[in-house]
Amino acid sequence: MDRKLEILCRTNGPLATGCYIIKDGAKAYLVDAPSPADKLIDTLDGLSLSLEAVYLTHGHFDHIMAIPQLRRRYPDMKVAVSARDAGLLDRKVCLEALSRFGIPGDVEDFPPPDILLGDGDETLFGYRVIATGGHTPGSVCFHGEDDRILFTGDTLFRGSVGRCDLGGDEKELRSSLTRLLEIIADDTTLLAGHGPSSTFGYEKAHNPFLM
Repeated sequence: MDRKLEILCRTNGPLATGCYIIKDGAKAYLVDAPSPADKLIDTLDGLSLSLEAVYLTHGHFDHIMAIPQLRRRYPDMKVAVSARDAGLLDRKVCLEALSRFGIPGDVEDFPPPDILLGDGDETLFGYRVIATGGHTPGSVCFHGEDDRILFTGDTLFRGSVGRCDLGGDEKELRSSLTRLLEIIADDTTLLAGHGPSSTFGYEKAHNPFLM
């Protein structure tokens, strides 16, 4: 990929969810959209960036709740999510999840997704979609092969993986991890939905779920 992207991380919300702002000139793309939206809007506006799209690694509440407010501020922005997780962009589903975690608050209605992601699709910022179901049925990673970057969402963390008891499937997750082992270079930087960054080589050597 010829263009030079800059990636900024913002940690947001009660579960310290990672949100990644991808700068592409005057345009911006988000990987995940945890609330509160004001924090993200302040950053985008402070950098004079136009938000083109939000790309979701999966549909759990802590990764999506800023979307309604972001759409109001940036009415032309696209929302991209795996077809298998599109049903999670739902006010009732989010309210039930907040209650399960004991987190107070309300949820606004979500706009319907504009882009349904499939395995191998190319994002507007040039990265490829890798379907990595397991944490949720429609979990995905975004892979910049030339940049040696992999946005892993809650599929893979430093030293761990995402839980599978919130609508996921452990067998499917293990299959997804096996696939990553086959295609991701060791010097690829991993940017996860929670916790610090890592490299794929480090995880292969130290993460028990990849050994």
